[in-house]
Amino acid sequence: MVKIHLLFSSLYFVASFAQAETLTLKADTWCPFNCNPKSAQAGYMIDIVREVFKKKGIRIDYQIKNWDESKKEALDGKIKGVVGASKGDGDFYFPNHPLGKYQNYLFYRPMKNASPNSVNFRFETLEDLEGKRIGIAKDYAYGTEADRLIAKKPELFVKISGDEPLITLIQMLEEGKIHALYECPQVFMYKIKMLNKNYADFRRGMSFDKNSDDLYVAFSKKDPNAKKYASILDQGLEELRNSGKLKRILDNYALTDWE
Repeated sequence: MVKIHLLFSSLYFVASFAQAETLTLKADTWCPFNCNPKSAQAGYMIDIVREVFKKKGIRIDYQIKNWDESKKEALDGKIKGVVGASKGDGDFYFPNHPLGKYQNYLFYRPMKNASPNSVNFRFETLEDLEGKRIGIAKDYAYGTEADRLIAKKPELFVKISGDEPLITLIQMLEEGKIHALYECPQVFMYKIKMLNKNYADFRRGMSFDKNSDDLYVAFSKKDPNAKKYASILDQGLEELRNSGKLKRILDNYALTDWE
């Protein structure tokens, strides 16, 4: 009888797990916002959504995929949503409260033997961009003014795709194939550290936008539960913030609350 009871208990557990609601989210790696799914530090946004939805019995299936393909799958309703999206990334269902903020800047390496006052590699004004090649990730939303500039002067920008576009851009920068890349400081510093490179070898230039933009875990409007997921995330984020759990999550990435 005991064996029979254990057998039915095991079958019930397996069936319950199989029927558990799963929320599939995709994005390319963009540490510290979202990182390797198998890492102990999968990204603070992933830590947040796992903590929030776990309380509702919803399992998070976070996968890495090219950003353009991730967005397309979400817009088509093939997956539940994407991680690290801004409102310029597409027609998604966004929660009321963001999971972070970002502002991109130009990062470059000074010319060897160039004087400190050299204007060639300072990137402090739009005029400094003329004749240069600026590396960016294909299909990223970079901010209102940045996106306008990219559309207006496409000849200045080199677009790179793939699951790890920033690694490719850093390699291109070191090889002299581009003059600068455009990225969020938190992400750039995190990647430089991961690659065991010296941050002091790089310089930070201007930002094309005056203000930072909000970042979200955004949901597919074709999913009937999108509004529910957004509401759960909004409520859960507030609870994490009030309990001090959000601070502990961010501490693991040496970050502070964006609010």
